Amino acid sequence: MIGWFRSLAGRLVLAVLAAALGIVALQYFAVRCDAEPRAPIAIPAPKVAGLGIRLSPVAGTILLATRLQAIAPDVAPVVQVFADGSVALRRPGQLSTEPTATPKQSRDGHGAAILLPVKSLSGLTAHARGALIEVIGQLVAERPVAAQRFAAGDFPIATPELEALLQWIP
Repeated sequence: MIGWFRSLAGRLVLAVLAAALGIVALQYFAVRCDAEPRAPIAIPAPKVAGLGIRLSPVAGTILLATRLQAIAPDVAPVVQVFADGSVALRRPGQLSTEPTATPKQSRDGHGAAILLPVKSLSGLTAHARGALIEVIGQLVAERPVAAQRFAAGDFPIATPELEALLQWIP
């Protein structure tokens, strides 16, 4: 019998039997695992396109800042952009009593303000950058948007970064 395992034919038969037993065992466990009920996987819903708020175009400059205290009390609307791309309306725009009235400006000439989560435009996350583009697109009616429409609040604005960002506004 030991001589039979030393021959090539005997070793091949033994290898084929071991492989067949392995395949049968894998098939058995695969069927058994598929038959067990599984808890459904919760997939988060995708974010809804858009900001969730509607802003009217404003006249004057748009102040960019990181703190609400850096914005004068007469500047409205004030929109805050968060790092995750969500936005919040911190101060609503002033309502007009006349349908043809021009939008109001602050004493400094600011028509609105945007609060950013970081002190540089290059430091914004992709979601925050997209939300900022959406906010600017609603606040400024003219196209292309000029970099002169923006003023720095509590951090310096790099003009090349701002111009590169403004090119993405449809």
